[in-house]
Formats: sequence, structure tokens, C-alpha cells
Amino acid sequence: MLLNHTFHERIWQMAGNRYLEQQLGTLRSIIERRQATTLSIPSRRQQSISEHEQLVQLISERKVDDATELARLHFREAMAIRLGMLEGMGEEAV
Repeated sequence: MLLNHTFHERIWQMAGNRYLEQQLGTLRSIIERRQATTLSIPSRRQQSISEHEQLVQLISERKVDDATELARLHFREAMAIRLGMLEGMGEEAV
């Protein structure tokens, strides 16, 4: 999980918006206090690593539109899994 956090923090820093970086870090902390990481699901862990590798490649090639599209997909996939995890928690999520 440390590598995942470091990866995302570096991306946030590269955006050059300290306010956004701080808000995303705060949001992540709140979410993780209430629920396990999506990386606790083995298939998501491997998918996330693959998406991170592709994202680094696209950024290094300066393919902004493709990197943006992949970053959005990465977020949507994690969000869908997280929502599924919440549904499975029932009243525990409240």
C-alpha cells in the first residue's frame, strides 16, 4: 500500500496544485479509515499495477489525452469496487 500511496502522491505533486494535493490526501485518509483499500482484492491489485505502469509510460511519452483517459478509468474502476465493498458491508459502513 505504501508504493500505491507514493505513486499517487507523486502524480498529485506533478499536477502542481498544492491545494488539490492536500485535499486528495485528506480524502484518502478519510476513506481508508472507514474501509479497507481496494487493493485488498487480488485482481484489483494486479490491475492497478498494470494501470500504473501504463500511466507512467503515457506520461513519459507526453501523451496527455491518453494519460488523462487512463487516469479516469483507473479512478472509476477503483470507485466501482469501493462501492461494491460498501454494499457488502451493509450497516457496518454507516
